[in-house]
Amino acid sequence: YMILSILFWIISIISAILIYFCTSLSSHWYLFLIPIILVPLLYLLCFLIYILILYIWSLFLNTKKDIKKPHNLYYFFVEQTNYLIIKLSRTKVIINGLNKLPSDKHFLVISNHLSNFDPMLIIYSLKKHPMICITKKENEKLPICGKFIYNAGFISLDRSDAHQAVKAIKKATDFITNDWSNIHICPEGTRSKSGELLEFHPGSFKIAMKAKSPIVVCCLQNTNHIHKNSPWKKTYVNLDILDTLDYQDYENLNSTELSTKVRNMISDYQTKK
Repeated sequence: YMILSILFWIISIISAILIYFCTSLSSHWYLFLIPIILVPLLYLLCFLIYILILYIWSLFLNTKKDIKKPHNLYYFFVEQTNYLIIKLSRTKVIINGLNKLPSDKHFLVISNHLSNFDPMLIIYSLKKHPMICITKKENEKLPICGKFIYNAGFISLDRSDAHQAVKAIKKATDFITNDWSNIHICPEGTRSKSGELLEFHPGSFKIAMKAKSPIVVCCLQNTNHIHKNSPWKKTYVNLDILDTLDYQDYENLNSTELSTKVRNMISDYQTKK
């Protein structure tokens, strides 16, 4: 999961040592701290070069072709970049309840929505469970990121087009039933600027209902502070996995009743916290 980060550290350390010994710096004992100072700067330089490579690559990608299933190569770069951004933003994730995750089948992850970092933190925290996120259509236009997440298999949802929403639900259902990936969605549909839990869209739950899959209910806290804190101040965020609902736990509920049930689970937990 940290392949690129480890590679950047190795390159940075070797480069700093070479700069120190291949220049006149090594002839002055009091300059021994220079390599230590250079290492994080060279790491940042590696990251910027990496982003430049991704940008050039993204110029040759498009979001017109229909993606039938997740693409491992593009997902690898999404996952690696996701890790680097979280680390560089100085975000510390405290995860509770990993033992509640299903071990033998793919599932739908439901969480509240406070920040653009939310899906990134879900992917980061549940790293052993490859996660395709359902994202708003507008995110396809984001520089670099938009084309990579689309080609990785992330599912775009046009909230103004009911027909496209049905197609998105079907695609997400196929991803789970074919054991291609887990799915993450925020049923609120948009970020809560106040932190108060918004109403859920019942249609979000049709993915699990059609796939007859487990539903993992999560609560994110403090992710809305990452933007203003990073990179100068560390941000501590919580991802609490509240419970997993097996299909047998909700098979007699319709989508509205299931939506209400899950929303109440998150709301009650927030109240207790």
